[in-house]
Order: sequence, then structure tokens, then C-alpha cells
Amino acid sequence: MASSLLPQCDHQLCLVHLMRNLKKNLSQKLYEEFGNLLQEIYLSGSFEAASIKLNSFIENNVKTESSSYAKYLKERLENYLAFTKYPNQLRPVIRSTNAVEGINNAIEIARRNSGGYFHSERELAVKTKIIFDNLTQGKWRNPIPRFAGSLAQINQIFGERFGE
Repeated sequence: MASSLLPQCDHQLCLVHLMRNLKKNLSQKLYEEFGNLLQEIYLSGSFEAASIKLNSFIENNVKTESSSYAKYLKERLENYLAFTKYPNQLRPVIRSTNAVEGINNAIEIARRNSGGYFHSERELAVKTKIIFDNLTQGKWRNPIPRFAGSLAQINQIFGERFGE
């Protein structure tokens, strides 16, 4: 769904959630091997290099334990590795979806406080605006130093992607 709404954006799936799911779906030995592989992926120089490593691990290891889970992972490979398309100093911030989950949680609280649903699209827009205003005046007042130091690179990446 995210790709249809925002087709030029990368959709990063949370690696913390991936690890939780792997722990449930793989043997302990394979789970530990994947943890070691993930450290290599974090250090990969490119999306392509990370993709080759993860795809190889899925084909050579996960597929032998569970072909259906291997298929599931391969279908989401690009989304788990989207962070590798960005500068190294930004990757630790991007590979987790904590910030997005925090926003979703705030919107969910606003929905519950409105009686379980938003009465109109306008109400949703107003409450979302208030949530973002509160974040930018509070927690998000100062940019994450890693982003501030990489702003030129980020602007170049997105300028090229969105034709600006």
C-alpha cells in the first residue's frame, strides 16, 4: 500500500520486528547466524551488496527450513534493506521504525479520544497537524545530529528522486 501512495519513497520495514519474527520462525542456530549476517549487512557499502548477502542467506539457509518463510522474506527483501541506500551515518536511525510508530501511536490515541473514529477528514487533518506541531516544538525541535550532518546528501538524494 505504501508504494501505491508514495511510489518514489523507500519503504523501510523495521529490523527489530524482523529479528523478532526470525526468532519465532527459524531454528536458534539459524537465528544466531542471521544476527551475524545482519552485522555484515549494516556495514555493506551498497544496497546491491546487502541484497546479495541477504538473498544468498535466504536461498542457502532459510529455504531449507521453511520455503514459505523464505518466500515471504524474499518478497520483502528490498523493504528490509532500504536503509542501505542512504549514507552510513543515517542507517542506524532509518533501519528502525520507532519514529513512525510513535506518530502512528499518537494518531491512534487521538482517534480513541475522538470516540473511536475521526468524524471527518478535516478532523483527522487538524488533529494530525496538532500532533506534528507538538513534535516540532518539543522532541523534534532540534534535528537528529546525524541528519543535520548529512543534510546536503539527503537533499541531493531526494532532489534527484523527486526532480527538484
